[in-house]
Amino acid sequence: MGAGGIFRTDMDIEDFIDGFSMYAPDILLNQRIRWSAFLDKASTPGGVWESELYNSPYPPTRFHYHCPIWDRLQSSYEDVNFEMDTMRQSSFHRLSDAIMMGGDGLSYMRMIHRLAQNPRMFLQTVPVVLPRMGENPHGLFHFMHGDWRIWSPLIMRLALVVGNQQLKADPSIVDFNSHQHFLRVVTQALAEYVVEISRTGTDYHVCRSFLADAERNLSFAYIVFFLHMFAFKYLEYRNAVRRNDSKCLDRLWRENLPSTRTAKANKTNYRQMSVILVYWGSLLVEPLQTFYHNSRTLRWIYGHVGWDMPIEKLNHWIRESIVCNTTKEQIAQFIRRLNFMQHVLRVMKRMVWSKRARDTNTLKNIDVDVQKIKEFLRDNIGHTYAEATSPCDQNVLAVDMSDWGGLRRPRARAPFNQLRGAQGGYRYYVRAQLAKLCPWHHWL
Repeated sequence: MGAGGIFRTDMDIEDFIDGFSMYAPDILLNQRIRWSAFLDKASTPGGVWESELYNSPYPPTRFHYHCPIWDRLQSSYEDVNFEMDTMRQSSFHRLSDAIMMGGDGLSYMRMIHRLAQNPRMFLQTVPVVLPRMGENPHGLFHFMHGDWRIWSPLIMRLALVVGNQQLKADPSIVDFNSHQHFLRVVTQALAEYVVEISRTGTDYHVCRSFLADAERNLSFAYIVFFLHMFAFKYLEYRNAVRRNDSKCLDRLWRENLPSTRTAKANKTNYRQMSVILVYWGSLLVEPLQTFYHNSRTLRWIYGHVGWDMPIEKLNHWIRESIVCNTTKEQIAQFIRRLNFMQHVLRVMKRMVWSKRARDTNTLKNIDVDVQKIKEFLRDNIGHTYAEATSPCDQNVLAVDMSDWGGLRRPRARAPFNQLRGAQGGYRYYVRAQLAKLCPWHHWL
């Protein structure tokens, strides 16, 4: 916003693209650390899913809800232009140097396209627009959804083992909670099984050796790489949002690019957004870059949530409170009153609960389902390290192989090899997205 603009010009585009390789040194190092850390947690009473108590160092975000922009969506650029102009010209923002606009994935995609189409308006005229993508719940769901599609044959087979008939091979966001719960069950069961197997052979802390041995047995490789490439990555993402660890989120989106580019996941929009998210987190000048990372998520109660969560909560409160004869006037009145009621409620809770111990979440007991899955794995893969890593390409878990190469090409189309194959051409892809969606940038 000064003479030099708001973007750094001291980075080489090749160095930036290097970060999206699945073999980037920081990604590989983090995968090894993550692998050991979560398997260590598998043997603790709370299991891999338990979150440590966290008190954010940031103050609680103050929310001021505005009247909705009626009869506008994100389905057309005309609507998006109207919404962005309305917000930029608001009395709250028109005298600002910059305004951050956030929302779900579709909102974010529309914004980054508009910025690319008219950078003079949005990046060279105040208030400058800084786009923010909602990391939770929408980002969290889609982060899970791509890998769920890839690994669905194994997940659906394990659902059959425990008799879960609610699961879908391709869930939508309305199915998020039930499918996330089953992911917790599967992750805990597989992690405990891997720890149990490692005690009779190679220590799982020796990550590279353990993964190489596991790959000899295709069925055991499914178990190990499900944790390594999907489940633990997803858990780290959840924790990073909660702690507002923006640099970690950028690294995870870089790691996640091969998943979004597989034919099975087919996350066309999110593969674009992965590149642009990392661009904005890496190329802003100081102090904008620090401000961008510090405000990556919003402080809610003790932890953080995505930029999309407040509006999801608002929609929920409106549905709960206005149950009949819903009109625009009623909705607008409720929102006006909410700005006062929410502030009063927060102050009252701080006064009344000042001496009360902090509430903690109590996770649903999953021990029965975990034991069923572990018994299934012991019976079909083995009880010892030697059995689990003996060379074998047979489909001993009776997984539906139609998406995994059938019985003729099971190893070539294994999910971990699908992800490795999606790595091909990543340099061209990242370069093309930068040219298309960040045409204003001057690289070193």
